Amino acid sequence: MPATPTKPATIARQDRLGTAAEALATALALAGVAGHVALALAAITFLAGVIPALL
Repeated sequence: MPATPTKPATIARQDRLGTAAEALATALALAGVAGHVALALAAITFLAGVIPALL
């Protein structure tokens, strides 16, 4: 018998790697959304101060 991992062990390892990759992708997506929200808030705050000063 060859000294290689069995198929169920390989599938379980791939499943764990897939779960970790999915968690990382989700965390990065949430960080991106939070960054965009913060940028939009900063832009609105900036415009709220600049537009009245120009008028």
